[in-house]
Amino acid sequence: MACTHLVNCQGPLGAEIWACLEVLQSALQFSQLPIIVESDSALLIEALNSSNQDRSPFVHLITEIKSLASIDRECLFVKVGREQVRVSDSLANFARVQGRTMTWLRSRPADAVRLLDLACSVILPTE
Repeated sequence: MACTHLVNCQGPLGAEIWACLEVLQSALQFSQLPIIVESDSALLIEALNSSNQDRSPFVHLITEIKSLASIDRECLFVKVGREQVRVSDSLANFARVQGRTMTWLRSRPADAVRLLDLACSVILPTE
């Protein structure tokens, strides 16, 4: 788990794009498995899955993400519902409020673990 404090950000879409870039870079560095990047931003997922030329203010970042995604393994960009990104929202809020960038490799913040446990219990109900 990780979170980054963004000093200059061009709104919610800009934050989503930066998050996507960072998570993709981390996944490529720490794993050899196929990658699935999930986001609740329809605009971001559409831009990343589109073969049309991007003319947005974020063209350089979108191009960099697409380039990284095509390097050496399968990489999918998937739109998910807002309720499925609660852990990410919690970490983003932590970074914003604390004004800090952090990475947890073997430990995790308690709020994120609680939300992750809740999400897993909804997806895989216990009997």
